[in-house]
Amino acid sequence: MTILSVSGVSLSYGAEEILRAVTFAVNEGDRVGVIGPNGAGKTSLFRILEGKEAPTGGSFSLARGTRVACLGQNAAADGTGTVAEYMLGALPELPEAEARIRALEQKLESGLGRAEDASRLAEENERFTAAGGRQYRARCDSLLEKTGFLEAEKALPVSALSGGQKTRLALARILFAEPDLLLLDEPTNHLDLPTLSWLESYLAAYKKTLLVVSHDRYFLDRVTNKTLVISSGRAKLYPGNYSKTELLRDEQRAFEEKRWKLQQKEIARIEAFIEQQRRFGRERNFITIASREKALARMEKYERPEGPGREMRLSFSAAETGANEVLAVRDLAMSFEGKDLFSGVDFTVRRGERIFLVGQNGTGKSTLMRILCGRLVPLRGSVILGAGVRPAYYDQENHGLSPENTVLEELAAAYPAKTERELRTLLGAFLFSGDDVKKPVAALSGGEKCRLALCKMMWSGANFLLLDEPTNHLDISSKEALERALEDYEGTALIVSHDRYFIDRIATRILELQPAGEGGIFSCPLSAEEGYDTFLAAAEAERARRAAATDAPAAPSGKKADYLSRKEEAARLRREQKQKERRQARVAELEALIPELEKELYSLPAEEYKKGAELQQKLSAAEEELLSLYGEEP
Repeated sequence: MTILSVSGVSLSYGAEEILRAVTFAVNEGDRVGVIGPNGAGKTSLFRILEGKEAPTGGSFSLARGTRVACLGQNAAADGTGTVAEYMLGALPELPEAEARIRALEQKLESGLGRAEDASRLAEENERFTAAGGRQYRARCDSLLEKTGFLEAEKALPVSALSGGQKTRLALARILFAEPDLLLLDEPTNHLDLPTLSWLESYLAAYKKTLLVVSHDRYFLDRVTNKTLVISSGRAKLYPGNYSKTELLRDEQRAFEEKRWKLQQKEIARIEAFIEQQRRFGRERNFITIASREKALARMEKYERPEGPGREMRLSFSAAETGANEVLAVRDLAMSFEGKDLFSGVDFTVRRGERIFLVGQNGTGKSTLMRILCGRLVPLRGSVILGAGVRPAYYDQENHGLSPENTVLEELAAAYPAKTERELRTLLGAFLFSGDDVKKPVAALSGGEKCRLALCKMMWSGANFLLLDEPTNHLDISSKEALERALEDYEGTALIVSHDRYFIDRIATRILELQPAGEGGIFSCPLSAEEGYDTFLAAAEAERARRAAATDAPAAPSGKKADYLSRKEEAARLRREQKQKERRQARVAELEALIPELEKELYSLPAEEYKKGAELQQKLSAAEEELLSLYGEEP
């Protein structure tokens, strides 16, 4: 059953067209990922669906009785009551029904009730149970726990919460309300990895309908079953998650490009024929010309398909190599307002490593990064940079930008020796063109500030990059540009991120920052085939080892060794299973690709021998890789 139907929706602000004739339909139970570059109109579409903005053209309709709720990008809980009261306020009818039931029960118990009161109590109980009243308080407590709220924090006033806590509380409340149509705009921003993993599982099993804007590719692949792509004001709905949609889009672009080229070739042939007939200049030639011109006029003209669009062009270069030991951190500890953040942090960074720093919110990852770049002094411990190491720091809050400067002035202040032409050329590579460079920094969006901060780093010549959540606010194409730049970078990088797709592609090692008193830091090196899942298995085995050492100090050493051995074996088996799954997925891809390549190769006309050679090369490489993978099968 269709729950949402959007027909020809357009939105303009003066001459600026945001959405153009957007048309799609969503069925009940669909989980739709909404993707597109920054500024494409994703948030504007949500505002229209939420009823906060009227479209300038077209309309949309909802199934009768549909409840819609939207969580915006920067949503934060706002209330005067406690955390628990704020949550229960999402479903006020249930506490009200509960109070009515209690009043009727007390009236009947006192002997003052009548027969009609007993009948009303039975009806109230039936409605209350059908609405989920028997479970709603337990569900409320579970959602608060899963989004990081301790039992004692439920009694805190909402006004006393931190910004991050208010964001998580707003998310918990909208999930608790469980609307028929749930709209989430970048819900993964500012969530730590454990909470993000839980949210994925929760939304993947969500029984009602979901539309979610996200640039988190890992999240989209695990949560969604359809994808709405918004680009250049237009929208198209695809079956499948992000990865499947990207394959479909590539196939569609290739087909449309080939179709357009063939039609252009046919049009050129007809026009050449018409021109030839004109040169003959006889009466029968003019009859032929008129016939062919009519055929051209009747022909349905195909538009050339859109390319991938403008992409950020980014590269980092190190001015010098620097020492092999880039950074040594020894027994580092830090506290804030009397609260210990971390202690016993001890690790070494070596040249060429791409290390990701992860950990739960509140453990002090950003604080640690500010200590490493010299912006904070630790409580104790030491930070030693190697000889010739030139660090550059990316602050996730973009505190290094001056709000009063224009974009051009901000870059010129960092590189005063550069000409305006050179500055504009670099800004153009980061998608700042024309009058964009005259915009004040204070007026930039989160994504624009992120791009400007990365732009300032590009000419720094740093050989050690410290990046704190660099992919926050970046759209997918910009994330991919950053990933390519870091893959090609010859220096060293230490990165805080919760973007698992980014981690899988870039990381050579993962460091997990532990809360104070829990072991400092856990290090997990990764091979080229390993990623975040490998780290999870290793971290679980490490926690089990520590638990065994703490909980069973008097156990015989043989039993403890056996326990740890079983845990390590379980972790090894999980790693092998993940590698096997990746291998099987690649085998399936190649087994599907090879027949397609053969079909295309054998259907080529003889004159396209160059393309045939390319296809033969691809086919041979695919067959060779497949045989290699077959040989790896256990």
